[in-house]
Amino acid sequence: MRNKKVALCNLQIPLEIQIEILSRLPVKSLLRFKCLEKSWCNLIKDSAFIAMHTNRFGKNTGEFLLCMSKTKYGPKYYKCYYKGNNVLLINGTERITPMSKDQQIFGSFNGLVCLHGDAPEQVNICFWNPSTQKIKKLPSYPRPYKYPSPLYGFGFCPKSNDYKVVIVHGWYNLLKLGVYTLSTDSWKSIIIEKESWRPCPYPFQQPYMFNGASHWVGRGSSSSDAAALIGSFQFEEEVFQTIKLPAPMSYTRRISVSEYRNQLSLIVSQYVCSSTIDFWVMKEYGSVESWVKLFSIEFPGYRSSSRLITLDSKDELVFLDDDGTRIFCYNTKTKQVLEPHQTLYPLKQAITCQETLVSLPGEYSVF
Repeated sequence: MRNKKVALCNLQIPLEIQIEILSRLPVKSLLRFKCLEKSWCNLIKDSAFIAMHTNRFGKNTGEFLLCMSKTKYGPKYYKCYYKGNNVLLINGTERITPMSKDQQIFGSFNGLVCLHGDAPEQVNICFWNPSTQKIKKLPSYPRPYKYPSPLYGFGFCPKSNDYKVVIVHGWYNLLKLGVYTLSTDSWKSIIIEKESWRPCPYPFQQPYMFNGASHWVGRGSSSSDAAALIGSFQFEEEVFQTIKLPAPMSYTRRISVSEYRNQLSLIVSQYVCSSTIDFWVMKEYGSVESWVKLFSIEFPGYRSSSRLITLDSKDELVFLDDDGTRIFCYNTKTKQVLEPHQTLYPLKQAITCQETLVSLPGEYSVF
C-alpha cells in the first residue's frame, strides 16, 4: 500500500490536463497555487490563461453581486450570491480604502469594478479587482466649476483590448466629455456643441454598458423640453449619440436603462410613488420603432423600484428597493413577484460582477 501511495505522488499529469483543471477553479484557489509551483505561477499570470479562465469559470460559475453599504467610516463591500427562491447569500466582506465617504460604483466589466469619489476640485477614480484585491488609481480629473454633477461610464474596447472611462458634463446645449484610456494612462477632453441632450444625474441611476457603449437617461437640452432621452457614448469610436424613448415621457419619472436577453431595455415607474413598473425592450438597437412593452410588474404593498440588479438564469429579474433593505424577484414565466428578501444591511448599490485574474499596469494591493 505504501508503494502505491508513492507511485501516486510521483504521477505526472500532462500539462494540458493541468491547464484544463486550473482554468475551472476559483480565483482564490489559484492565487494560493501560485506559491506551490513556479510553472503554475507563470501560467496563472499568462494573458491567454487569464482569458481562458474568464470564459470558463468567470462567466459561468464565477458571477456574483457586489453590494455596497455606507457606514460613517466609509463604504463597505459584500460579495453576495443569488441562489434563487429569493435567497441572497452574503460571503464575508471585501475591504477597500475609500477615496472619500461618497465613493460609488459606476461600472463593472470583465470582473473589474470602477469606483469614483468626488473631491471639491477634482474627480478621483480607480479600477478595483475584488477577486485579487488589487487597485489602480487613475490620474485625477479636474472638476469644471460651472457644470452640475457629472455622469460616469466604464467600458471595454475589444478591438484595441483597452479599457476606457468617460465623464459627461452638460450645460444647456454644450457637452464636455473627459475620456480616460488605460493604454496611455491619460485623459483627453471632447467638446460637443449644440447637443440636444442634457445629463440628469438621478441618485438611483446607474450607467449601463451595452453594445460597446455606456447609456444614461437624460433630457432635452432646452429648458422647455422635459422629455426623457437616452444618451450613449460608444467607447471604441468615442462617439456620442442619443436614442429616443418609445413614447414621450417626462425626465422626472423614474427611468433606468438595462439589458434583457441581449436587448436594450427600459424600466419605467408609472409615476413617482407607484407600485408598478413597465418593462420595455428595443428589438433592434438604435431603431425607435422597435421598442416593445413586454410586461408590467406590480409590487403589492410596496413602492416600486427601478433598480434591476441582475437577471437570474431561471428567468428571474432581481430588483433592489429604494431603501436598499429588500430584494424583489419577478419570475418572467409565472408573472409572479416572490416574497421580498430582507437584506442583512441597507445596500446603497449592487452590481453584477464576475471573478477574474485580470491585472492592470500600476496596480497595487489593497492591504
